[in-house]
Amino acid sequence: MMSYAKRAFSLLLLLVLAATLPAQQSGQGGPKIGAARSADSSAARKETALRWTRYCLELGGFCFDHPAGWSNLGAVYNGAGVVFAEPNKARAQTEWNHITAAALDLPQSPQQSKNGEPAAGNERLSLNELINLVMKPAEGAAIHTLERRETMVGGYPAQVVTAEVQERGQPVAIEQAAFIDADDVIYSLALRCAPADYKRLKPVFSQALKSWSEIPESSPGQSGAPEPGAGEAKPGNEQTK
Repeated sequence: MMSYAKRAFSLLLLLVLAATLPAQQSGQGGPKIGAARSADSSAARKETALRWTRYCLELGGFCFDHPAGWSNLGAVYNGAGVVFAEPNKARAQTEWNHITAAALDLPQSPQQSKNGEPAAGNERLSLNELINLVMKPAEGAAIHTLERRETMVGGYPAQVVTAEVQERGQPVAIEQAAFIDADDVIYSLALRCAPADYKRLKPVFSQALKSWSEIPESSPGQSGAPEPGAGEAKPGNEQTK
């Protein structure tokens, strides 16, 4: 496990999440259930069959795959995170569907003594406490949680939260975020997209999450490198598959 110096990262919604939205009804009677499932499976296969690129961020300490055609919009979280977005000429860049990956420092919560006064020393928030804190909407915003589930990502316990988000002056978005508890660091990988694009992009996010791995701590005399499967990819660089 890599150790990191404490950083002052703001806990914004880097992470809003994606849930299963009701299928839109069209036409009289609509397609049969079997046909709809077949179409969904076909769309999922098409998205996961995209060309993928592996990206490793040394400062963040992780690697993950993203669609090769997506644009790198640059660093976030003081360089410990990165944003990749799906280009769309019909939308402003601020409204592009995107995936954000980052390493977050754990905020500290004061220990409480029996009389309610803070005790000496601090104790990190649990993963549940952190998620509950992050999911509190800012003033003028609303977050409707659609799903929250536990899983494993890169060998670590994780939770995936899906929500519908409405921010002041912004269109409604669907966000799906995975919070990965790696002991002294919490990592996150989050999709934000237009509701109409969620069904198409859900398998893309699942593939990116499945590919996520931590860069192992280097042994004495060795330099840090991505885990097996990253090929020749170097931290901060990309390799198309």
